[in-house]
Amino acid sequence: MRLIKNYKNRNDGKHAPEEVKRMDSMELRLAVRKGNAQAKLGKVTEAIAEYERALTVDPTNASVKKDLEMLRKTA
Repeated sequence: MRLIKNYKNRNDGKHAPEEVKRMDSMELRLAVRKGNAQAKLGKVTEAIAEYERALTVDPTNASVKKDLEMLRKTA
């Protein structure tokens, strides 16, 4: 429960930088996993949206960029 509360309030300035980094990492993994699941279900538009959300968390992630480009080619 504490983790969910911290996640919702991660930008309030009360968290240590390493904790914010950990929560951003969790958000990245969640978006990628949701994107993978949506792609496997054939929901390409939703998968693309999740990968784009992942890139807002980590714009330099080459793996996410590669997967997003592959999805866009199939759309």
